[in-house]
Amino acid sequence: MPFIVDSVKRDLTAVVEWGRQKMQEGDYEKATQHFCMALDLRPGFLQALVSRGFCYLALGEEERAQRDFADVVQKDAGFNRNIYVLMSLSLKRTGDLHGAIRYLNRCLSLFPNFKPALLARGELCLKVQDFERARSDFRQVLQDEPVHLVARRGLADSLRGLGNFLEALRQYSRGISDTSQAMEHQLEQQDQGPEQEEPEEEKLQPEARDGSENDNGISALPETELPQDSPSKHSNEDSPHRQGDERAEAAEAEPRELRAFLVELLMRRALMLRLMGNLEAAGSDFLEVLELEPEDGLALFWYGKILIEQQRHQEAVVYLKASLDYHEPTRMAAHAILGALLMTASEPHFMQAQLHLKEAAQLAPASQAVRITLLICSAAVALSGKNRDRKKALSLLDRALAALEGEQREPEGSRTAHASLGHVA
Repeated sequence: MPFIVDSVKRDLTAVVEWGRQKMQEGDYEKATQHFCMALDLRPGFLQALVSRGFCYLALGEEERAQRDFADVVQKDAGFNRNIYVLMSLSLKRTGDLHGAIRYLNRCLSLFPNFKPALLARGELCLKVQDFERARSDFRQVLQDEPVHLVARRGLADSLRGLGNFLEALRQYSRGISDTSQAMEHQLEQQDQGPEQEEPEEEKLQPEARDGSENDNGISALPETELPQDSPSKHSNEDSPHRQGDERAEAAEAEPRELRAFLVELLMRRALMLRLMGNLEAAGSDFLEVLELEPEDGLALFWYGKILIEQQRHQEAVVYLKASLDYHEPTRMAAHAILGALLMTASEPHFMQAQLHLKEAAQLAPASQAVRITLLICSAAVALSGKNRDRKKALSLLDRALAALEGEQREPEGSRTAHASLGHVA
């Protein structure tokens, strides 16, 4: 009998280890099969349930992941605090934000200072506009780690939601400063060459599988699609070349992540400054973004709008045209604004304006504002050049006038909807 028990234990250990190796390789389907085998050998085995739930989450099978995580919590609420964060991520993906927050509340009642749970709840509270609780969570993280970048950004976002713009601006600025210092530190480390490898036991421990304990906090769970599992000690020994490749990739990835994070903070501060009426400072931030990422279409678009608000229309045209190639969500608005700028310039370019307005109308066929502007521009085109067609121009202007009068006769709700569509143009 003892021999049979020992054999089952050996088989169970081997099966779980195979599953973990497949997880490391990113083969979550094969890993899931191994963990299912482990659960056949020992039903309710918590370690296998945690790992299988993780794999289901990686495969986009949120309902199965939730069943495994709920089973673990029911059997042992304190078995692994990361379970609550993974469960909240799964619920968030299925749109149950309040359910996700409830699991994080339960986690924090058991582990009050668990940073990934505080960050995850703070981010979710921002989404449900519970700005006061979000501010509290991010402040708690910053009390323990003042240079946590994700928490600093979250605090600024929550203050903006509460209407405290000046303090939000100060927090964005602090985040930008901390991120810039982190980037400089990274460059110094690269110049100095690779550091001596840490002892194996000092690396990420199994409980911190979410990747949220990094120094700068950028890899915190709320900002990533899926946390990374802790590395197996044997996997690195078996594949030294892969270990070197992974270190090189990580060394390259962190500066990229920091740069992307800095761009995001600069964009948020710039939009805040514009909202507060400081166009010069907002423009300076947008230009700094474009120095870091010259093809950032959103920065190109918003800097173009800043230039319009500063009455620098000719310069704005250059940036708005450039944004068309790099940011699809603002493409319709950029075409519409370009059309309006070109047809109202001191030396109008009606045909170019018409082309942009036609593009805008195709992208937003329900926008009355774009359609009416296109009709007026088309009338101007009919009156320009050698073959002027006054009758066509009058017909187009009549249609534009009828559309305007129709808008005035529409119920209040319909007018509001049309106004919202045409607002950005």
